Amino acid sequence: KTSLELIETFEKGLDYYFNQDWEKALEYFEKSKLLEEDFSGRNTNPSQVFIKRCNHFSMNPPPDDWDGVWRMTTK
Repeated sequence: KTSLELIETFEKGLDYYFNQDWEKALEYFEKSKLLEEDFSGRNTNPSQVFIKRCNHFSMNPPPDDWDGVWRMTTK
């Protein structure tokens, strides 16, 4: 398990995320989450953030003109 493997896996997840393929994105973010856990001292990691977003978008798809930006609706 290397940093390069983590980066490549996370990047594949991002590619699927921006193409709105939530299922495939989740698959890669779940894999990268396991690699990120090797870095101690964190309560969360980027993969966990995108897993939550994929779950949200799979139930609440973004508009057709979605630009990939996550818009916060609460503080």
